[in-house]
Amino acid sequence: MTLKTKIILAVIVELIYIVGSRYVTSNFHEFTPNSEYLRTILRASSGIAYYYIFKDYILSFKPSYKFIKSPYIAISIALFFITPLLVGNLYFMGDYTRVLFAVTSIIVALREELVFRVLIQNSLESKIRPIFAIIITSLIFTAWHFGAVPNNLFAFGQVLVNSIFLGLIYSATKSFILVVSLHAIYDALWSLTPVYSNVVSYNWGFIPLVMAMLFTVVWYSRLKNANK
Repeated sequence: MTLKTKIILAVIVELIYIVGSRYVTSNFHEFTPNSEYLRTILRASSGIAYYYIFKDYILSFKPSYKFIKSPYIAISIALFFITPLLVGNLYFMGDYTRVLFAVTSIIVALREELVFRVLIQNSLESKIRPIFAIIITSLIFTAWHFGAVPNNLFAFGQVLVNSIFLGLIYSATKSFILVVSLHAIYDALWSLTPVYSNVVSYNWGFIPLVMAMLFTVVWYSRLKNANK
């Protein structure tokens, strides 16, 4: 299969996914089990399609975990996971729906990290400096979430910062499993909130998120300087 054919197939797969997911959202309440069942089928189907289209490319990247043994990345991951626990408040969804969303977070993470980290970011990194590839990928990732997240500053700021955070980790480790795990746990924690009664304003969530990103930037910079 030629690269042109693969790109055409990928565009078709993504268009089907976008149209399908928007149809589900417009005909079912977004935070209901039936809506999530249908969207999970769409996510899983498109993810499988992407895997088979780009299988050789996906499997060409070998992960390395030797850089994870750093206090900077340990602190950044801890701050990353604190955010949903600090501000998350999805009590209105009901216990069953919250658990369902926590479980389907795995499929969400698998699909999004496959498309944005493995395919888009890696393709950009082969042409431009990694840091620019991460930023461009994160801007695309944020734009792609229009209509899928609440229309407020925190929602989109969170998506952008999280994407840069995951992009830096993926660039350094090339570990698909690692970024999928971080992404899935983060989303699952959101789904299971609130974990205590006195949650704080969403705006406070920017503090641990930005700190997590900054610690990751320091870790990434030290790593790159050590490899010069």
